[in-house]
Amino acid sequence: MASQSTEEWLKEKMREWEAKAHCHCDDTPIHGHCHTCDSRITEGERTCAPCKERESRRRSCSECQNEFYMPAIEDETPEPQRLGVCSEQCYEAKMQKGLQLGLVSVPPHYRDCTFAGFNVYTKRLVERVRLVKNWANGEQETGLYLFGGVGTGKTHLAVAAMRALIKRGFRGEFVNARSFTLRCQTAFKHKESAREIVDELLHHTHFLVLDDLGSEKSTEYVRQSLLHLVDECYTRDVVLVVTSNSDFEALNRLDERIASRLVEMCDQIKFYEADYRAQIAKNRLTNATPMTRGGDGQTEIVQ
Repeated sequence: MASQSTEEWLKEKMREWEAKAHCHCDDTPIHGHCHTCDSRITEGERTCAPCKERESRRRSCSECQNEFYMPAIEDETPEPQRLGVCSEQCYEAKMQKGLQLGLVSVPPHYRDCTFAGFNVYTKRLVERVRLVKNWANGEQETGLYLFGGVGTGKTHLAVAAMRALIKRGFRGEFVNARSFTLRCQTAFKHKESAREIVDELLHHTHFLVLDDLGSEKSTEYVRQSLLHLVDECYTRDVVLVVTSNSDFEALNRLDERIASRLVEMCDQIKFYEADYRAQIAKNRLTNATPMTRGGDGQTEIVQ
């Protein structure tokens, strides 16, 4: 056999040296890799396997732009890192921004409504808050129809539920029934159609809060506009949260097609409490002490 040439011998020794060389990232602080790492690179590679795997898990926080590493085991990933942020602080900041953006369609007066901020001024309202809160934290297989007298907190609870759903990552819109129908009536002047308005509301929307249904002036055009909105929610599987002063019997007189769809789409929760706003005004005028929790308001839930 011919003897090995000097050039071939040098090439072979170089391959052996490269195969035994330490990972070059030992001298690169950005990896956070131990400088005494005994990991070896394989022939043809520039980085050892542990550092290459770690680099694949490096991320940039979407809030503070700091770098962080995802856990090697996916099941151990904390919620903040699942959403692309590095810490609980950045997670809260991200959630707050998302919440403010998600609530932009809610009127300013109701934007800060929460379950914790709801004044339970009758004993029976404790159950109402619990039912709506459990629904917001559940699976939303059906929507909600909150109805009863004026000033009983229906809109407050609807927005509180909306806030909870947005925090869970769902996208929703808030629309007042009267404002919606007025916009539909003036759509022609703005070169819009009712169909375009509905498409805008429901575009990439998981749920819709339809507030004060039944307060609008009833005309054929109004009924057709509301029917189109409800029907589109029905066919697109958009969850509805409706507030109204009307029960389903009264709503059926307005439009039986709307009532029929809502009966299927929503669970009903009925409120019989006295007008909270009127009681606040009365206490203010008489300089009485503020209302206390409790009382004997009558409510019932319709199954």
